[in-house]
Amino acid sequence: MELTMMEVSAWSNGRPNHQTGAGLGIRISIRDRSDYFCWKVHKVKVLLDGQSCDVKLTGGFWKSCPELRDPRIGQWLIKRRLNRWPKYHPHKLELTPCGKHLFKLFELHEKR
Repeated sequence: MELTMMEVSAWSNGRPNHQTGAGLGIRISIRDRSDYFCWKVHKVKVLLDGQSCDVKLTGGFWKSCPELRDPRIGQWLIKRRLNRWPKYHPHKLELTPCGKHLFKLFELHEKR
C-alpha cells in the first residue's frame, strides 16, 4: 500500500492552556492510525516547521483516543491561531509520513 497524507484535526482535552500548548494536539482517524502507525512503537517524530519533536504515544492511542498530544504541537497550533474552534468543528490539518515513524504536520493546503 502506498502511503500518502492524512487529514487530521486539531484536538483539545477540553481545558487546554493557550499559552503553553498543554492540552492540545491532533486527532487521527482510527483507519489512518491502523494504516500509518505501528502498534509496537511507543513514540513518533513529528516535524513542526522543520524542528523534530519526539511525541510519546499515550496508552489510549491504541484504544479510543488516537491523538498525538504534546505541548509543542499545541504551540504550533497557537502560532497559527488554530488552537480555538467552534464546538464540534476543529481545524483540519495534514499529517504526511516522511519516513519510518516520522511525520510532518501542515495546515491543510499549506504550501510546502
